[in-house]
Amino acid sequence: MSVTDTPGEVLDPALEARGTELRSAEQGRLFRTVWRWHFYAGLLVIPVLVILCLSGIVYLFKPQIDAIAYGNLRDVTPSASGTTVSYDRQRDAAQRYLGDEGLVLGMTPLAARDRATEFEAFDADGRDVTVYVNPYSGKVTGSRDDGATLTALALELHGTLLSARLFDDEGKWGDRVIELAASWTVVVLITGMYLWWPRGRKRSWRTAMQRPRGGRDRRTFWRDLHATTAVLFSFVFLFFLLTGLAWTGVWGERATSFATDRSLSYPAGTYDGAASKTIEDITQGRPAAWSMGKLPVLRSPSADGDRTLRWNPADGAPLDAIVGQAESMGLADGYVVSFPEDSAGAYTLTAMPDGDAQPNVKATDQRVTYIDQYTAEPISDYEYAEFGIYAKTMDLGIALHEGRQFGLVNQLLTLTATLALLLTMATSVVMWRKRRPRGIGAPRRPADRRLGIGVLAITAGLGVFLPLLGLSLIALILLDLLVIRRIPPLRRALGA
Repeated sequence: MSVTDTPGEVLDPALEARGTELRSAEQGRLFRTVWRWHFYAGLLVIPVLVILCLSGIVYLFKPQIDAIAYGNLRDVTPSASGTTVSYDRQRDAAQRYLGDEGLVLGMTPLAARDRATEFEAFDADGRDVTVYVNPYSGKVTGSRDDGATLTALALELHGTLLSARLFDDEGKWGDRVIELAASWTVVVLITGMYLWWPRGRKRSWRTAMQRPRGGRDRRTFWRDLHATTAVLFSFVFLFFLLTGLAWTGVWGERATSFATDRSLSYPAGTYDGAASKTIEDITQGRPAAWSMGKLPVLRSPSADGDRTLRWNPADGAPLDAIVGQAESMGLADGYVVSFPEDSAGAYTLTAMPDGDAQPNVKATDQRVTYIDQYTAEPISDYEYAEFGIYAKTMDLGIALHEGRQFGLVNQLLTLTATLALLLTMATSVVMWRKRRPRGIGAPRRPADRRLGIGVLAITAGLGVFLPLLGLSLIALILLDLLVIRRIPPLRRALGA
């Protein structure tokens, strides 16, 4: 029976079988090509991702860890009358504790009746410290070195791989390594999804999502466990990556500039009368919501005008007046007051997703308020609803990422996803070892280079969106052409 174009006639079975065979061979070569990219991308990112997962788990439980480590300084017994001393007296007590060389920068008023007032400061050695003052007695209960806490170290490891502490003051090198790993993890997710995707009669959706298979071939069990876990949590992994990239120095800065230029971040008038510094600059590295950290610091209008009020205008408004204004405006407990840097500055009050196991402020409740340091009158007041779609999305996403949106429930859900990511990486290592590879055990390069070029083109397209991915891809191509292919032992070890 010959091949015909007549509708309804059946193709020659031999030719049909041959076509199926060719398609199957082509799919097999494509599968090996994608597997090769998946293997090498995973090899690049796993060490960094393990560090990020472990440090992230520590910082995730910051409220509980800090409560255990510093509860003796933070927790106080309320007086029977409930009367507290003025915030100015409490600030003076903190300043005396620090000495003439220290400097008080801001404070967190009573977040609860059994909490000390926390004053953020520089000590005589220039270290970031928190001084705790009993609001009922006005006495200092102690202080902590903010840069030496376990959770602070975990945060630095998570954000810069400790490069800022070890050899790079601004932490740029660590930040770039993390951004590079996050970018390549996107490649791992995409290629992994292709490798898992059901295809053919023997691989249905039901079998793809079934529990890991056992039997004699234990490698099949680990492969199924790896694939099923990764697929189930793939969107959560991608969420972690995108919200984490918002803080990075290349992708994050570009995205921020793009959103700000198109009014997708801040409401109109945000920069009117603003100083050159941002809230990140005056909060001395304390965690802030994404949008608030980028906001400018405003000036006090009364700095150049009439300062007449109930108090001596030369001394400025007392702290109690600032706190009273915040309470009258309805700021939730746990807000931070950053003091003016000079005679023209304003008080900056930020209510951001806090670190308590039962947070007083969620991302949707956050706000930033500027108060005149002489009149205690509000200058500007921005709430979550006024921010653009990009700032809202990032703030909510980061609060969920850090486990600060829904308290303990959020922490446990984030912990579950992080453990799933660790399990996915661990099973990949187990599968690799069970193959008993010689050398690195990389998948061999398929003979058909067109498939490799196609996958390369797709990855390069991602590189336009993720700049460090694109740059590293160029570096890897040059390394392959100029070094790996010219050294036979290296070429064999890497399957080139």
